[in-house]
Amino acid sequence: MIPDNKKLDVFHQMAYFASLKKYAIQQILKLEIPLTSNKETLMNIMYGTYFIYLVALIDFLQEKKLLSCEEIIEFLKSKNNLLYIRNLRNSIVHRGLEVSSAGATLKNHPKLVVPLAPKEVVDKHGKNKYFSFTSNL
Repeated sequence: MIPDNKKLDVFHQMAYFASLKKYAIQQILKLEIPLTSNKETLMNIMYGTYFIYLVALIDFLQEKKLLSCEEIIEFLKSKNNLLYIRNLRNSIVHRGLEVSSAGATLKNHPKLVVPLAPKEVVDKHGKNKYFSFTSNL
């Protein structure tokens, strides 16, 4: 349980993570085809930013005991999905995965490019594989 005098700090930290995720998505939604090299780079940066703060928020909620690992896994439907997200983030940030290298357009927004989710990502040791649970990011 979080002491009353710390609840505002926790709320501010959660809002910070959420605002950075929102900002990244807002920037991504502005990127319309045709994608220039600079736009592709920005897309990679913004998806990296999104996943950095998504994983940071998950970790923060666990650290503060606001959500258990089991609750997060239940929300994401499987442990693989949690590990996929975590290792996708690591692949983007630490190993330079370019998520903008393959994409699709949406019927209701034909100028928006949505990167295809890599079918699998591996951990930092290259030993464990985690499979995508969605076709697009």
